[in-house]
Amino acid sequence: MTGSRVCRLAPAKYSTTVNQVVLAYLLCQADLTVPIIGASRPEQLDDSVSAFAVKLAADELGQLRSGGRS
Repeated sequence: MTGSRVCRLAPAKYSTTVNQVVLAYLLCQADLTVPIIGASRPEQLDDSVSAFAVKLAADELGQLRSGGRS
């Protein structure tokens, strides 16, 4: 499974947006303090904040981390 495939499948699995999957991945990175988000509309901010509730599976995190390389 490639990283881009995880980004396509995870939203369906978790009922989220791709943005939420990407932010959830970034939040799991130990060497990253805080991802910087930008929003020009309230619904964009709501979408980004919802990423805190997304818990990606270990295999999905591994695939995203490796860029899809096995």
